[in-house]
Amino acid sequence: MCKEYIEREAAVCVALGAIALGNTAYSDRFEIAARLRSIPAADVRPVVTCADCKYNTREVNDLFGNNAIQCITGLTHRRDWFCADGKKREES
Repeated sequence: MCKEYIEREAAVCVALGAIALGNTAYSDRFEIAARLRSIPAADVRPVVTCADCKYNTREVNDLFGNNAIQCITGLTHRRDWFCADGKKREES
């Protein structure tokens, strides 16, 4: 299952905004923000799927008849697959 991630500072801003609308004591707001900032960051980075990669050469049907992508390497991948060398295709 794919997890979704948000930036820590974005969460702090949303929490402080929501707290400002409630009855939370002013000093508690900073404690809540400090706790959010102390949460360890996830080790994530953006990926480029094969469907959006500049190295895909064409759309093909795989062995099971599914719409797939053929990579410049000659390999066929699912459209939602990704690799370490993927580069986003420039929009024209």
